[in-house]
Amino acid sequence: MSANENHPQQDDAAVNELAQQFFEALNSREPEKMLALYSPRSVMVTSSRSISGEEHIRDWYQRLFSEMLPDVDFLLTDLAGTGNFRNLRWNAKVHKSVLEPENGDQSDSPPNQFSGAAQIFRKVYYKKLVRTSPRTHTIHVVSIDLNDPGVDLVVTPPEGLGNTTSGFMAGFGLQLAINGDEWLSWTNPKGLAVSEGKLYSGQSAEPTTYISASNQVWVNGPRPEIIWDAISGSHTLVRSGEMNEKLKKCTKPDVYCHNLAPRTSLGITADNRLILTVVEGRAGHLRDAVTLRELAKLNLEFGTVKAICMDGGGSSTLAIDDYGIPKILNNPTDGNERAVSNHLGVRARYLDPIIEMKVEDGNDTIGLLDGKIIYHFTSFTVNDHE
Repeated sequence: MSANENHPQQDDAAVNELAQQFFEALNSREPEKMLALYSPRSVMVTSSRSISGEEHIRDWYQRLFSEMLPDVDFLLTDLAGTGNFRNLRWNAKVHKSVLEPENGDQSDSPPNQFSGAAQIFRKVYYKKLVRTSPRTHTIHVVSIDLNDPGVDLVVTPPEGLGNTTSGFMAGFGLQLAINGDEWLSWTNPKGLAVSEGKLYSGQSAEPTTYISASNQVWVNGPRPEIIWDAISGSHTLVRSGEMNEKLKKCTKPDVYCHNLAPRTSLGITADNRLILTVVEGRAGHLRDAVTLRELAKLNLEFGTVKAICMDGGGSSTLAIDDYGIPKILNNPTDGNERAVSNHLGVRARYLDPIIEMKVEDGNDTIGLLDGKIIYHFTSFTVNDHE
């Protein structure tokens, strides 16, 4: 099939987006979502036969999800091609979530305020809290033990600016990430920003977190003579184990004590744990989350002795690497994850890195007409380890 005046070339960005939608639909495991991507006149070619017609394509996907590859995660590994055609390389792993670890070492429990938290990576704990007072809101909080040599913190380097939080995380091989500073443009965060000694945004009045090459963290402390990593935020929440006096006294009521918004913060505890918090409002009212003063109270509850607020609103994002599948744990207010200027990431060790691979090298070619799949060739071999 070739493009001509009757089959105009599709915009490359639109074709790439459809490829991403293809794998999102695969991981939904819903045949109807897959069928929605196809033209009514589409033809699918497998290693054993050709399939045409919506009913037969739907049946094939039903068998794929229930018989051929049940309980797997599909992961796009490479995308190539131009115009109306794309070649998709992929694998399929036995489904397992870091949010439900089976074989991790649970003997080293997190602090009391994190009782019931899931250890999602080695020395990294996650907990989701839903509260109804003073209004319904959801808190996503992560505790990271910086004393563990397997943990490494990463600030977005210049070449990674302007990405989504999950895109940054996946692109740099990280296991967890939050959005970073407020920004003037995607390549220009408001405050001081340094990545592995490379300064790309200058000093400002914003509070800054400094991170050494050995992952020592100073939140809103004095500027080191030599800076390895630095990332800034909008407001100081906690100083020396106490709420920032400005917030406590509500010196700017509209800013500190009345304005509700989704929020992201980072703080450090006395026993050297990094606390990352993302808060969202209730469903349908995600923007009605918490005030800065309430965010400071949460940080005190979670044991921070120093804490700052990062960018909030639609930028607030907490992403994790779920064995190769990026997942957003909060609900961004835009409905989708927003690209932001910079980010803070965490590299950590899986609790159980051994995942059975059911398909190691899937190979699909898709051809498009009017934004729908008109031709689909698929080839893969299922590994049977039983």
